[in-house]
Amino acid sequence: MANEEMPSMNRKNCLALSLGVILGVIATSAYWHSSQERKKFMFENNIKCQQMAKRYETENNLPTRLVIVLKAAYSPARNSCVAEVTKVQEGNIDYIVEDLISGDFLFYGRHNSGQNDIDPKKMTMDQDAKFASFAR
Repeated sequence: MANEEMPSMNRKNCLALSLGVILGVIATSAYWHSSQERKKFMFENNIKCQQMAKRYETENNLPTRLVIVLKAAYSPARNSCVAEVTKVQEGNIDYIVEDLISGDFLFYGRHNSGQNDIDPKKMTMDQDAKFASFAR
């Protein structure tokens, strides 16, 4: 009787092990596929965002105002394109993090030449930090 139970027990263990391996392969495959789709989505949206940033820069530059898009990235949290922008006009420098789709200013600082005590280096660091937080 003990010998008859042994093959049955081995068969059950083999079936359980096989089922576990199959489920593991399916889960791994689903995770990999999902990860690849997310990477593709992010890549495509970042490309669109870069194109939008170039267009924004071109459309907003004037003979009296220089607009420079320093960085642009797709923001999953906002489902939008955010850009780090610097605008120079008449001795003033605007440091901006802007949502290029909605037009919302997510960060704004201005350095007026000779009129305020804002340190441009600190303003740039603050702008970089805000951009990084929104571009995640």
